[in-house]
Amino acid sequence: MPRPNRLLMGFALLAGFAACGCRSSVDGAYGLDLEETKRVLEQSPAASPEEAARKTETLALLADTELRVELEKSGQLTSTTELKVAGTPRTTSKKRGTWASEGKRVTLKVEDTPETPCEVDGPRLRCTTAASNKFLQRYVLVKR
Repeated sequence: MPRPNRLLMGFALLAGFAACGCRSSVDGAYGLDLEETKRVLEQSPAASPEEAARKTETLALLADTELRVELEKSGQLTSTTELKVAGTPRTTSKKRGTWASEGKRVTLKVEDTPETPCEVDGPRLRCTTAASNKFLQRYVLVKR
């Protein structure tokens, strides 16, 4: 399994978020919707045995990760990723960034990461990001 610090960086990228304005119905606290994210991940085909192993590792990592995102009315955001892999010390990463919304689209930007576009789906944000692990490129946040 990949080193937890590298995986934590991957999840910090997942929380990548963007600037400008806000929308009061979207602001608030979100967490990783593990079940919806797993469904999205299960739909991603593995092209090789190596990719299949990476998909399995990613599913296990998701189960050991707590992601919290706070979208403040001011357009600021805070992302906290906690990795709890058995046999290793708990690792926490906290990042600041910005967010903006336009219609049914929310753009998130966390320090030193590309913008992450998300589609508003009721209480959920369905996000797509650039990640080296293709199984970490799509994830779902749910409002708490």
